[in-house]
Amino acid sequence: LRDQQYVYDMSHTSQNLNKSYGYLWWLNGQESFMLPDLQFVFPFKLIPNAPDDMYSALGKNDQKIHVVPSKGWVVVRQGNDAGYTGPGGGSVPVAFDNDLWSYLNKLDCTAVGTEEISGQDANVEVFPNPTQNIWTVKSAVRPSRIELFDAMGTRLRILENAADIKADMLPAGQYWLKVQIGDKSVLKSAVKN
Repeated sequence: LRDQQYVYDMSHTSQNLNKSYGYLWWLNGQESFMLPDLQFVFPFKLIPNAPDDMYSALGKNDQKIHVVPSKGWVVVRQGNDAGYTGPGGGSVPVAFDNDLWSYLNKLDCTAVGTEEISGQDANVEVFPNPTQNIWTVKSAVRPSRIELFDAMGTRLRILENAADIKADMLPAGQYWLKVQIGDKSVLKSAVKN
């Protein structure tokens, strides 16, 4: 979003009546919250199991978008109503979210976004690409770490101080290599035949 004032407004309390509501978005980690169906102030955060910096679009039938800056995550839930009852009812169903976050907190996820390498160190090559057996990473400075991700963003391998990545046991498809050089990294596409 280019309008930084809007981003600020949506991710900060918009009024004193409901501390957990920004501009059209719900805010986690606040000292209290209210739900549309109830004129009662709950004296704790909206979704206790979720990160405090999360802000959310909470829609009817458990349609959700959770944005968590500290994790670099955007969690989207579509589908049918999860069937939970309790505070919020059908207008802002939050009971399901607390259970959802108890599972999400157990995940070991890594963002594939990078702080790009620049200058001489930016010349990172992956060859042969596509490959059937092995990819080799070539750069002016030897990578300190290479992470291999599948097309869905699941980290498959971590290699320390290596330049070769075996691909012979992988299914054909698109992969990503996050190549770490110093404190910066670059994301390179890698294809397995």
